[in-house]
Amino acid sequence: MDTSVVLDEYVILAESIRQSTIGSLTIDFTEEDISNKENQDISDVLSEEAGIYIKGYGLGSLSTSSIRGGSAGHTLVLWNGVPLQSPLLGLLDLSLLSTNSFEEIKISKGGQSAMWGSGAIGGVISLKNRQDQNDMSLHIHSRFGSFGQRDFDSSIGFRTGKFVSRTSFNIKAAENDFTYLLSDGISEREQSNAQLKKLDLQQDLYFTLNPENQISIHYWHQNTHRHIPPTTVQTFSEAFQDDKAHRLIATWQRATANNSFQFRVARIQEELNYFDPSINLISPSEFLNIIIDTDYLWKSAIGTIGIGASQFYTTANAAGFMEDIDERKSALFLSYLFSTDKIQLQTSVRQEWLDGDQVPFIPSVGVNIDLAKTWEANVKISRNYRLPTLNDRFWRPGGNTTLQAESGWSQEASLIYNNDDDNPFQFSVTGFSRQIEDWILWALVEEQSYFSANNISKVWSRGSEVRSSYTYYFGETYLQLKAGYDFTKSTNEILIDQPALEKGEQLLYTPLHQGFLQAEIQWNSFNLNYHHRFIGDAIGINEDIKRFHVSNIRLQTNINIDQVDSMDLKAKVYVSIHNLFNRNYRVIERRPMPGRYLSVGIKVDLQK
Repeated sequence: MDTSVVLDEYVILAESIRQSTIGSLTIDFTEEDISNKENQDISDVLSEEAGIYIKGYGLGSLSTSSIRGGSAGHTLVLWNGVPLQSPLLGLLDLSLLSTNSFEEIKISKGGQSAMWGSGAIGGVISLKNRQDQNDMSLHIHSRFGSFGQRDFDSSIGFRTGKFVSRTSFNIKAAENDFTYLLSDGISEREQSNAQLKKLDLQQDLYFTLNPENQISIHYWHQNTHRHIPPTTVQTFSEAFQDDKAHRLIATWQRATANNSFQFRVARIQEELNYFDPSINLISPSEFLNIIIDTDYLWKSAIGTIGIGASQFYTTANAAGFMEDIDERKSALFLSYLFSTDKIQLQTSVRQEWLDGDQVPFIPSVGVNIDLAKTWEANVKISRNYRLPTLNDRFWRPGGNTTLQAESGWSQEASLIYNNDDDNPFQFSVTGFSRQIEDWILWALVEEQSYFSANNISKVWSRGSEVRSSYTYYFGETYLQLKAGYDFTKSTNEILIDQPALEKGEQLLYTPLHQGFLQAEIQWNSFNLNYHHRFIGDAIGINEDIKRFHVSNIRLQTNINIDQVDSMDLKAKVYVSIHNLFNRNYRVIERRPMPGRYLSVGIKVDLQK
């Protein structure tokens, strides 16, 4: 594993050993994959391509993920190696993230707590920005669609000497005034109070000091104003929410032939302000995260060793807090990676402290084995945990400062077939099991008239995942087929009176079955993509969620112009039909989803 490769004056630096996912099932999206996602929300990409269950409240509304039967707080989202989760809620709204903001997306399923800490029980979604290797580049993308959807994003990048810059912004707006059927299957209603306006601005800077040292700076500003529509049993809503974020990361990387060092400082400041004029409710909240993170990687004849430390300092304020809250977390981690032609073995440990108190010691071990030319087996065993959120601990009434961390062990094993012949075929089957103790629930307890947070549940998640893909080439034309199926049984293992949960009962909003089928054909400059997704029955809070099928189809044409004043010019025009068969469905009960709708767009790329 080379840690540094010098090409002319430019340097490629080593990844942190924490990026290794030995024993885990991973899904990588390249820059080309992302560019074909037409500025979709990250939540759409995850549900279509990664088989992750997305709990969506409708167009422009909250979206969270559930990986292998975990809660929204069990998925850790990283931006250039920095966690983005709100310390108040313990989750991130994926509907606020657009694919155009990143050059690389990687999903690592299974427990990753030994490397990344609290919240990585179900998996990690890693979002990265990469420096542009072109001397100059300009990207312009515009999209329009049903229900007043309007999207415009642009980026400009340039390289001069050892300095690289990329500036991008995105403006998104929508009315989301679609018509939907009520529960009687006959009456119709138009979605109201669902407008959305969002602005994203990003600046990425890279300074290559010499072939061994690079400094990078990433700034990301988001400003979102969205209205909260009524449920299907409400007549109207006046609620709205403003989200603001300022995120800044500065990283120094140093790499030589046998070692690398990385030092990162991040400042994450966010506000979430909720308003409901109909009941005179104003609920502001904000937090500031300061993160200092460092790791060192050393490659020797006996393997690769990684060691690092993290320090988190958080201040937060919310309408439900009695005063400003301060929280400090410290962590040390160590990882060892042994690799031969046939086997890769990684073992890692982590110890973390919350406000000086020791949290569970976290070990993990994973192995990849090449069984034959086309067969591979992966196995991983890990302990994982999630710390209680600030709302869990300090909200009044109901917060509980004596809460324990959710923790438990997970196991997974995969068998993978990969035939890289002229017409490649891939197949994998994965089995997993995870038991989490001290699961935190907000519930009514004896002698209390309000809900409070308590460690009252134990959850066992187990199941299997099957993936396959086949690509057939005939000349420059190809046909690609992909399919996936997930069986996820995630059950409460303790009888609970309030909320009423039977022992062995499936968790809320966790379908037992889900799957997808995708067909794509590339012919000359045309690309046609069809995607079909199936979600099985699920239990809701007020009523059950019925199974549903949703299909999307997309036609794209690429226009290539070789040279324009020494510049490469490319363009693509596309049209997408969403919910092709106009299905009436819900993901969250009483939160309507749109029927059939259309979007069209054009993207122009100019590079030198």
